[in-house]
Amino acid sequence: MNAAVARKLADPAGLREGDDDGAVLKFIAGVFDRPGRPSVDRFLPVAGDRLWSWSGADGDIEAALLSRRWRLADGLPGVNVGFVCTRPDRRRGGVASALVGAVLEIEESRGAAFAQVWARDYLTGFYESLGFCRLAREDYVELKAGSATSVCEPAPLVGENHAVLD
Repeated sequence: MNAAVARKLADPAGLREGDDDGAVLKFIAGVFDRPGRPSVDRFLPVAGDRLWSWSGADGDIEAALLSRRWRLADGLPGVNVGFVCTRPDRRRGGVASALVGAVLEIEESRGAAFAQVWARDYLTGFYESLGFCRLAREDYVELKAGSATSVCEPAPLVGENHAVLD
């Protein structure tokens, strides 16, 4: 993390939990929405999800993510982190790393004993740099629903990885 980002992390004024005005979800949707797929704002957030953002001195969102609390079968509480995104002109500057780190610290203080993330292959290096490690690899299938008389065609989503914080 560069020195400027480290200073931002030390001053939590830019960190915000919540999305009362919908700006964080709009920011995330702007990064993740793709032609032909439903917009993320149609299925995020669900009950209990937390939307987080990091804003610069100008008040504009620089990075955002979603955290979802959940428990393992044995009851151990944890958190899943997802939809981590950074404004294009702020990428590779440590802003997302600072945001993930700050959110994980808060979630841990609220009782999370572990963190998990599902990441595409090209993002595993980013998460590993934050202390996550690979647990397994799974390939998922996305079903494209057609009309009532047509058959769904599988479309593989290659390169999903699971990682958990050490």
